[in-house]
Amino acid sequence: MKLLLDQGLDTKTVIQLCFKEQDKIITRLKNGEVLIDILCDGQTLKLFKILHVLAKHMSFKQALTCAERIDNSSNTISYHFFKKIAYPIFIFCFAYFMILFFSRSIIPSMMVYSNGENSFLLLDLLEILFTLLFICMVVLLVLMFVYVKVPVFKEKIIPYLLKNKIYQLYVTIQFSIVLESLLASNLTSKSCFQILSEMNYFKEVHYFGSRIYLELLEGKRLETIINTIPFDKTFLVFFKIGMKSADLVTILKVYYEQAIKSFKTIVNKLIVTMQVFSYSCVGILVLVVYQIMLLPLNMLNTI
Repeated sequence: MKLLLDQGLDTKTVIQLCFKEQDKIITRLKNGEVLIDILCDGQTLKLFKILHVLAKHMSFKQALTCAERIDNSSNTISYHFFKKIAYPIFIFCFAYFMILFFSRSIIPSMMVYSNGENSFLLLDLLEILFTLLFICMVVLLVLMFVYVKVPVFKEKIIPYLLKNKIYQLYVTIQFSIVLESLLASNLTSKSCFQILSEMNYFKEVHYFGSRIYLELLEGKRLETIINTIPFDKTFLVFFKIGMKSADLVTILKVYYEQAIKSFKTIVNKLIVTMQVFSYSCVGILVLVVYQIMLLPLNMLNTI
């Protein structure tokens, strides 16, 4: 749609080319309804919710460009995290279920060869450890699901999560991406924070934006307000530089590009740690299975 608008086509032609229910949309426009309200009516995607807010403060074409930019950039971090963590979780679950299989199916039939000795203590310890970690992982995944799907829960828990440096970095990156995109659309700083305060569906950004906007309305200086917000410390340094240089857009872009690299490095270290742990446990499992296979032979040697 944006490409067609860039070519100078009128709104009616663009609607006819982009939408199946073109006649309904055109009819509603003739009845006096606003285009942005029609397009965003009943939509649940974040892109349309962003677009609906932005269209109140800029032209439709500008709003569409800015909304696409925000949506694409903000999704990059989450996509990278979930893509990277999927494989280590699979390896962990595989190792856990293998331990359960051997401890429940193979071990009982081999106990006859153990002469009453506790030959399977290591496997029992692995089972206990993996069970505890598996329960923690399930609880964490459930909380993540609730965090994504239940806005009220997300809003309540954000102040506590910000105490975690990784989450603080993640949220600050999201905030800087949105703020940079808005400033790049030639909006004033106050208008940008007003828009951020209206993004109720984007709770991470809304948490910071509403707080800053309310304090701006009280007459406080932006430089003073920023220092009181629990942002990533590096962001505060870049923001101050951007304010002094009068080129905050460029500085914010440099910040979030650097911060995304740092976030990916942290995620990669977490992934490697999970993989090493899982592979080590699989190795221990193979060693234990090998010892189990030798038990009948050891019995024969004692006869």
